[in-house]
Amino acid sequence: MITVLIILGSILLIISWLLFASMTIKVDTSSNIYYVKIPVIFKSQLIMDDQGRRLRISIFFIPFSVKLDKKTVQKVSGEGSVIDKARKKISLRMIMSFRRFIKMISVSLDFAKGIIKTFRIKCLKINFDTGDYIFNSQLIPLLMLINHRNIEVSVNYTTENSLLLVMHNRLARILWLGIVYYFKLKKI
Repeated sequence: MITVLIILGSILLIISWLLFASMTIKVDTSSNIYYVKIPVIFKSQLIMDDQGRRLRISIFFIPFSVKLDKKTVQKVSGEGSVIDKARKKISLRMIMSFRRFIKMISVSLDFAKGIIKTFRIKCLKINFDTGDYIFNSQLIPLLMLINHRNIEVSVNYTTENSLLLVMHNRLARILWLGIVYYFKLKKI
């Protein structure tokens, strides 16, 4: 009985940690660091070096690596292909459900906007060069107005472009948003 309680307690602890632990997304173009991390549970890092692009994933301290290769996709074309037949065949049912489709698209766009709003920006640093010295000089006063405690936008004259973005989110926020929009889609 005690072992069952210990197992159930540990499962409940892992689920609550997944929901309420802070998920971090970091994009740093100057040092080529790109990762998504939930402390202790999950980390996914994109590594770009002379060996190619790799995705290093670590789940509960068990690492493994996936090589990312470009795959070519063959396009099917010609007379009598499946794509051409599907384009020619438009049913009345598809026309009648167009209004429902438009509503689903609008709810989906609202959902995407809601997911973006759940993220909190901890650090945003943009350093860029337009290639025009006069325009760079004219941008400096405007960029001073944009700069904030967590946001720093600057212009340089050395043709360097870099982005540092650190965002935090909790999976519970995304899950709650998913539940709300599921019921909105169900009403349609």
